[in-house]
Amino acid sequence: MKYCIAILLVCASYASFGQAFTYPVIQTQGNSLEEFIPKGWVALDSASGDLNKDGRADIALVIQRQDSVLLVNGFGDTVLTNPRVLLVLFRDRDQKRYTLAEQNNSFIMNHDEPIMDDPFEDIGIQKGVLELRFRLFY
Repeated sequence: MKYCIAILLVCASYASFGQAFTYPVIQTQGNSLEEFIPKGWVALDSASGDLNKDGRADIALVIQRQDSVLLVNGFGDTVLTNPRVLLVLFRDRDQKRYTLAEQNNSFIMNHDEPIMDDPFEDIGIQKGVLELRFRLFY
């Protein structure tokens, strides 16, 4: 009986670590910022400003998965982290809807090293330029 339980526990642990992570598909249009945040994700930071020089306030948004997942970092190590996504949303002419202009799944650095501080500091839009600030400190 002990062996059966041990085998079941080992199989369950392999199944939980063997799940493949996929980044979410973000909807292409919405009326509010919240509509672009998939279930299980949260807004980490956002900024508002005119990015495409049309006189309307666009939004840049960094979202983060609530639950941690195992991913391979740049050194080939498997680490536990919360994936992040950069979204850029353009406001339409009627200023009623936003359109997804960009989704980047790799630009925002993850906190994937236990001995380092979180590298992402903040996001901003100044004079039509998207600014992302990072800090690397071990």
